[in-house]
Amino acid sequence: MSQSQEEDIWLDWYASKFGFGWLSDHLPGEIPPSYLYGIVLTLVIDPVTSVWTYFNGYRTVYLDNPYFLLQPVGLVVSIYASRSLLRAYDDVMESMNVEGRADEPTSLTEIVPNWLPWLILLAGVSFFWINAHRIGFGRIYDDSGAVGIVAALVINPLVWGPIGAQFISVYLSIELRAPYQLVNSEVGIHFFDPERLGGLRPLGELIKQTYYYMVIGLILYVLIIYHPLLETQGPPPTTVANVTFTGIWLVTVAT
Repeated sequence: MSQSQEEDIWLDWYASKFGFGWLSDHLPGEIPPSYLYGIVLTLVIDPVTSVWTYFNGYRTVYLDNPYFLLQPVGLVVSIYASRSLLRAYDDVMESMNVEGRADEPTSLTEIVPNWLPWLILLAGVSFFWINAHRIGFGRIYDDSGAVGIVAALVINPLVWGPIGAQFISVYLSIELRAPYQLVNSEVGIHFFDPERLGGLRPLGELIKQTYYYMVIGLILYVLIIYHPLLETQGPPPTTVANVTFTGIWLVTVAT
């Protein structure tokens, strides 16, 4: 399964395991399973869980924090970013004629290794589960009821987690793996590039675009998690929220 093609990313494969491939085949147009996965599940899960918590007397996150409405937007934007960046990467490889210049072009054209999204997802799932255990299931139930338990153990790590894993794997692959593979390939530098950039301008522009997407994601995260504290005396962000933001911010700065 190659992730070099815009129409075939890891998240499409993951979504297809839950029936979204079938749904994609039976709907008019060519809507990828990954888009259906993100859109349908946000339109179903968020309203259902919010209504359940409200009518059972628990705190409803959208009433406590209206900025949380940015979460489903951010999830869909993440899917769009993953797909558009991989499509743009394919265009960059074609413009650089990697197929004709490299002895093993697949090391560059198939830039996202199949194991990377799984590794990131495994790390994310472990992080969510350990954090839920640290907080305590009794406390989670007292705050949010059974929905809180399901969200902590299933929805956040296994439903939304794959969307994040897909984007982060694309981000790391373009920002770090692509330059490394290029340096260690036979493609080399185009010394007659009229722009005097060695023929690397397309990849450089894509790396910059990829970075901008990550910055947009961090801004959305800050608005969701931290901005309400500036307007109200709400509870401070959880440890998992702080650690997640700090970790992603450090990776972004490092790349």
